[in-house]
Amino acid sequence: SYELALPPTYDEFLGALSSRTRANVRSYGNRLRRDYEGRLELRVFSDPAEIDELFAVLGTIAETTYQTALGRGFRDDAANRARTQLALERGWYRAWVLSLDGAPAAFWSGIGYRGRFMTDIPGFDPRFRKERVGTFVLCRAIEDLCAAPQLTTLDFGFGDAEYKRHFATSNWEEETRLVYARRLRPMRVNLTRTAILTVTQMIGRLVERMGWTQKLKTGWRRRLAAGADTKPESADR
Repeated sequence: SYELALPPTYDEFLGALSSRTRANVRSYGNRLRRDYEGRLELRVFSDPAEIDELFAVLGTIAETTYQTALGRGFRDDAANRARTQLALERGWYRAWVLSLDGAPAAFWSGIGYRGRFMTDIPGFDPRFRKERVGTFVLCRAIEDLCAAPQLTTLDFGFGDAEYKRHFATSNWEEETRLVYARRLRPMRVNLTRTAILTVTQMIGRLVERMGWTQKLKTGWRRRLAAGADTKPESADR
């Protein structure tokens, strides 16, 4: 898990980054504002009355992401609607949505509770990956969260990602321990599970060592972007 201890100001957050990361954040933001001057909109959703519009916008972006293609990410289902509706009514929920030329491009969302803002899985349209729209929205969210006196921590959640390594101030690893009874059947189950996990971990380490993880993500994004580009014009409206 990764988390960011929120400083009192956004300038202090930037100042704590490495010089390279800080330069990149500023460069990406300035270039995006310049290239889309007058055609960029960042909207923050926090009103319970906006939930239908919110889910429509997030769904539009999510369906282009590789997370959704893998069965993860944002879902418009009864459980998520009930959770989000409650969080909106309690004043806990925030979603930052970036639109370029009127088209939803990226979002970050989450729930703030007892000083900790816990992010959901974000999403961005792979057609805008060169514009670094995900980083842009995340930084705008961090700027708002730094200004919220009731929040002290941004929780990026489980899993590894490049932006987490660059922006987090602390991280730790967690693991699950299973205990099996000393009987033949549980021992056989344990041996089978251990063999499967060993092979899976070996493959995972090989993938990481060869740098294939990012390549797989990039491949999914390009595939999704290519699919979006081939849709008829009416489907994008």
